[in-house]
Amino acid sequence: MTLTAITDASVSRRGVLAGGALTGAALTLEAAPAHAAKSLRVGVLLTAGVGDGHAGQRLLKGLRIGFGRADEKVTLRSRTVHSPGTEHAEALKVLDGGVDVLVAAISGVALPRVAQLCAERKVALVVANSGAHVNASSLKGVVVNSLQIWQSAFAMGQFAARRLGSSVFTIVAAPDAGYDSVYALQRGVSGAGGRVVGRAITHQATKGLDEAAQQARRSGAAVVSVHATQQRAVEIVKACRGAGFQGSIVVDPLSLELGAAGRAELARAGAWTASAWAYDQGNSHARDFARRWKRQVGGRPDAWALLGHDTALLVAEGARRVRRRGGGMRSLAAKLTHAKVGGARGQQVVNGATGVVSTPLVVRRSRPKDLSGSRVVARPARVAGNAPAMVVQGRKDKSGYLNEYTTT
Repeated sequence: MTLTAITDASVSRRGVLAGGALTGAALTLEAAPAHAAKSLRVGVLLTAGVGDGHAGQRLLKGLRIGFGRADEKVTLRSRTVHSPGTEHAEALKVLDGGVDVLVAAISGVALPRVAQLCAERKVALVVANSGAHVNASSLKGVVVNSLQIWQSAFAMGQFAARRLGSSVFTIVAAPDAGYDSVYALQRGVSGAGGRVVGRAITHQATKGLDEAAQQARRSGAAVVSVHATQQRAVEIVKACRGAGFQGSIVVDPLSLELGAAGRAELARAGAWTASAWAYDQGNSHARDFARRWKRQVGGRPDAWALLGHDTALLVAEGARRVRRRGGGMRSLAAKLTHAKVGGARGQQVVNGATGVVSTPLVVRRSRPKDLSGSRVVARPARVAGNAPAMVVQGRKDKSGYLNEYTTT
């Protein structure tokens, strides 16, 4: 693989507030060697505010390794968005540099404007985000790859109602109440014959936490579902067990990227989770990626790295189809209609109507006697990326963070 330099000219939140940062520093790119003249030009739009603040860089490293796995010659140009609402401006700067395809880790709120911009510039758009929100309308010529948080939550709801108990009490952290995945789990529960018997909302880090846990215990529900990001989810789980709740606890995949201490707390509680990523897939892509990541980066790849790797394989397959069938790189996303492309998370299937990618899902249970990890206990059917069927009906809650980077 030939990979020319990645340069990150970004806009800071402080600069935006000061009113002068949108002009930013000019994005520069080192000259590509002559033999890379026919490289696929890939623009990458990252966001800085996800998880621990470094998820975007891990996604970018996953992309680089994925293109290497696919033996695709690429030239990467990247910019990082540090403030919500500036995605369109940053995308424009990437496109001005000349790219064949834009890989954008952007929110569902920002997607329509960026998609329109790419259509005007005749540049293919491939989105790589969390998938916690659903786009109600399909965007022609756009492929949306994600962590499938909505689909995972829906599958978790079905699993809980069928295997853990038909009555569910839901606890939601207020800043995360607007995510569609919260309602996806409830839809999964009701669709499998279960029912939600109560709901409580916590505020800030601990406000209302003990009250919510006591409500859950008194409800008589067989299952408590926890909807919160990262450490907030851990605190809710601990409070439920501390209040004496003895039933099953399922945790929304919003809680991804927990550190070792957080994973240990979930293990002590015997919590159940569902996700679209698994380190034990055992397929050739997963093994190869783990080896390359350890050698080039160190440690073990996380969910965002896996998403970057698998998105690169999708883009590379689209480029190969364009070269075989013609139509120019602007048609790359369209060429992936109904495509089935292998990846570290398993086979990636592109929905022909919506462009949304689905991958295999797994349900895990944390092991109280072994705090080092969790055990895969079920592999539910994948949830097709059919946006109209995924739209939440009658939602009244609003998230405290309308456009929280890629997690919307």
